[in-house]
Amino acid sequence: MQKSTESSLLSEPADLATGSTGPPSTQLVASVEEDTDIRAFLSDDNAVIQFDQLADPLLNGHHAHPKTKKERRRQRYRALEGALLCTASTACFAGSSLFVKIEAEKGFGAAELLFVRCLLQFAFTGSSCYFLRVGFCPAGTSRAVKWGVLARGLVDCVGLALFYFGITQLQLAYATVLFFTAPVWAGLIGKFWLNEPYGLIDFIGSLGSIIGVLMASWGSLHFDRVTPIQLLSAALVLLGAVFQGATCCIIRKVGSDAHFMQMVNSFSLSGLLLSPFLTILPGQGWVNPATQGWDCWLNLFLIAAFATAAGILVNIGAQLVKASVAVVCRSLDVVFALILQVIFLHVVPDTVAIVGCCVLFLSVAVSAIKAHHDVLRRGSIVSILHSPSVISACPSTFGSAFTTPRAT
Repeated sequence: MQKSTESSLLSEPADLATGSTGPPSTQLVASVEEDTDIRAFLSDDNAVIQFDQLADPLLNGHHAHPKTKKERRRQRYRALEGALLCTASTACFAGSSLFVKIEAEKGFGAAELLFVRCLLQFAFTGSSCYFLRVGFCPAGTSRAVKWGVLARGLVDCVGLALFYFGITQLQLAYATVLFFTAPVWAGLIGKFWLNEPYGLIDFIGSLGSIIGVLMASWGSLHFDRVTPIQLLSAALVLLGAVFQGATCCIIRKVGSDAHFMQMVNSFSLSGLLLSPFLTILPGQGWVNPATQGWDCWLNLFLIAAFATAAGILVNIGAQLVKASVAVVCRSLDVVFALILQVIFLHVVPDTVAIVGCCVLFLSVAVSAIKAHHDVLRRGSIVSILHSPSVISACPSTFGSAFTTPRAT
């Protein structure tokens, strides 16, 4: 009897765009409650949003009103699983940065490290596009969408290359802190380009992030020790953070017209084509890995493996928790960078740097809570999932994972 009731509910979905109504239980399924994550969404504001929680009410972490104790317990477990996956993705991205730093100390330049990473990643994304049968470029879309996919890969690749260059010249934790100001720049770019909301609380979060960056970088930027190459590296890493913010706005602009794997593949292909030209930067000579021993090959493989694993984990975990939770978990990259720097590189940050990282973490948390509050006030989860400042908190390898292909 219960199965027949579920079948009838599944066969009569409510039309949210036209306002047509069905049975009361169907209206509950189609409504967007304050604690409900949706399975699929479209980038267009006026598009029809349809989802069904009866098929798997906990696929995306949160149910509107869990009715049984077992259901509530399962909901908590799935939400915890999503948070752990996002945290694991953050640890993987920090691990990739660590091996970049290790290889940089052997003489490898950022251009060569980026080339190796993109080569291995392209083998994965290219084969994935083939098996998913989506192609390298979105078919049946406008020219603007195709250019958007190309720009997403190119801008993201340049931003990451500048980050790699900063890692080769600065301490790992400081380069990471500078690079992860990207949510601040994404919010500013989104405000003026996409008309995204940016109020007083957002400004306080941005200001706190800048203060945290200054405190964390203070130990290596004293005037009696600073060198021109350090100043150049810090400026280029900040420029890379701006590029990362712009990448998130491009993702927001393209929306669901392109498959997320096509965007990731665009990044890999852009890295393969662009990295040889980045040798014009200082200290970017090429090193033959065969002269460095087997551990060098292992480290190069781990750079790509950790980065790819980070993208996969965040792609799965972000479906199980709210996007605001994913933002807070993603900001832990700074903490992991400090820990890995102490364990493997034997570089102990000073107290001011540790306090600065804490300030940065709290600032990101405030921004995430503010964004989540906006969602509850509007009664919709769609705006937060498409917010550039939220998407920028994800690894660049799978930064477009919050966009899903349009259903046909």
